[in-house]
Amino acid sequence: MPAAAENGGLRRMNRAARRGAVVAGLALVAPAAFAQMVVLDPAGDTALRRTDFGGNGVVDISSHLPPDLIGYQIGKWTPDDPAEDRYTGFWDPNGQFVRLDFCFTPFANPPGPLAVKSGNYAPYVYGDHPVFGFIEIDMDDNLATGGETDAPVHRYLANVARFGGRPFGPRFTNRVATNGQELGLWFDAPPYIQRSGEEFHIVLLGDEITQVEELVGDGDCVFEPDETWLTRGTLLHRAHGYEPFSVASGPPLGAYLPQVELRWDHVPELSVVVVTLVYPLTQSAAAEKLGERYVEPPNGYAYDQNSIVEALDDLSFSVQILESNDPLRNDPRFPLIADWEYQSAPNYLAPESWQLTFLVGMAYVAKKPDGALFAWTDVLPDAVVGDFDGSGAVTPMDVGAVSAFIVEHDGDGILDGGTAGDKIVHLAQFAPFFCMYDMNYDGLVDEEDGEWVPLMGDVDFDNDVDMADRQVMVTRLLEGGELMPPPQFEKILNRADFLRDGLLDSRDLQGFVDRLMGGPPAPLPVFARRGD
Repeated sequence: MPAAAENGGLRRMNRAARRGAVVAGLALVAPAAFAQMVVLDPAGDTALRRTDFGGNGVVDISSHLPPDLIGYQIGKWTPDDPAEDRYTGFWDPNGQFVRLDFCFTPFANPPGPLAVKSGNYAPYVYGDHPVFGFIEIDMDDNLATGGETDAPVHRYLANVARFGGRPFGPRFTNRVATNGQELGLWFDAPPYIQRSGEEFHIVLLGDEITQVEELVGDGDCVFEPDETWLTRGTLLHRAHGYEPFSVASGPPLGAYLPQVELRWDHVPELSVVVVTLVYPLTQSAAAEKLGERYVEPPNGYAYDQNSIVEALDDLSFSVQILESNDPLRNDPRFPLIADWEYQSAPNYLAPESWQLTFLVGMAYVAKKPDGALFAWTDVLPDAVVGDFDGSGAVTPMDVGAVSAFIVEHDGDGILDGGTAGDKIVHLAQFAPFFCMYDMNYDGLVDEEDGEWVPLMGDVDFDNDVDMADRQVMVTRLLEGGELMPPPQFEKILNRADFLRDGLLDSRDLQGFVDRLMGGPPAPLPVFARRGD
């Protein structure tokens, strides 16, 4: 057998082994193992949310698929061979690595550069369907620590309300920007979009990619179906809000930016692209990753042995060495790191308990003169469309919120750039200055937006929830969608899918019963798990 054919055969065999590991461990489509957390997001829930002035920048969704996130899994991981192949192994409650898989459907490819660090604007250099965005990770479940002070306008808290509601949960209360005017407020002013609580974030930005490797592919440097790639670079950042106070060696000083790799794997039988990070939790795992026997103690330097525990330990050390009268303690941003003085890094190495937010989107076809970079398409956790108070469901109070907003702001001269008294709020400088109540994202808040707000449980469409709705709900649960034309079923689903998981089944009954009895609506779960 020729050497090239032999190498190709071995590569296909390794490909099969890798894919078997991915499919077997992919709890997004299989029961979760005990060592990881699985969080789902409905497929097909994308909504295009431009950020350029006018909200009309060319993105060409006919040629470039809007990124559609369908969920993630995270937990402790033990690779079979940490130095050679960290992606083959098993979920392990005693594992020393963190593994994060997040998935897109039906296809996505690595992002190209957006001229952030150079003049090179080439978002489609690795394929026609790049995904851009940020994944923020709160490791200590403490909103008082960590956050983003460099570019908070590109993060979840600043953008989730573009999708028509507030996300449910105490970690988002009073922290979500509901209009563009709130994006320019400083960090100690509500809604505190800079204070996300993140310790780390993953960047999906081609400007941070320094190398790509086609593990399985045709060598043309275009990510295509049935290929597996590695992208390398500074793709994992410790929260930039820590940098003014940290003694980490950088560069830049105070930064912790390890060189990591993300694996991109297209799995055609599942119609998904799985993006995977495997990274050391401990310094011993960092040594194993490099194939070194000597384990370095934490030194705050991300370019030798580096790990999560080293990065978190540096936070505690950086505060502990500050004198009580040091001027840094009076910096208004100091609260971002202050609590780490009393926290111990090894206590926060349980990835299955970390809190994650995702904000993903696509690029404009050409570089925008106004500096806009992204058109967002999906978030996780989702906000229930029309849930303006973050209760987890649409209530009668939400139904009247659009009209109340129009009455309050028509002609107010700040949000409204139109004519007073026309019963329309014309959003000035749309879309950078968006508004949560602009449900159809056309730059206007008017009565048409009110039609987008469904009263949960009102499945007979008479603007109340009563016994007549109960009969419709029971009938629809028995029939499912098979006996209903698609448009009618979609309308029912929008008002009866209390879990917001894209399905109408018995698990939605509790939410309906709560609404029928007049009690508080059943909240949307933070984690919607399938297969438990």
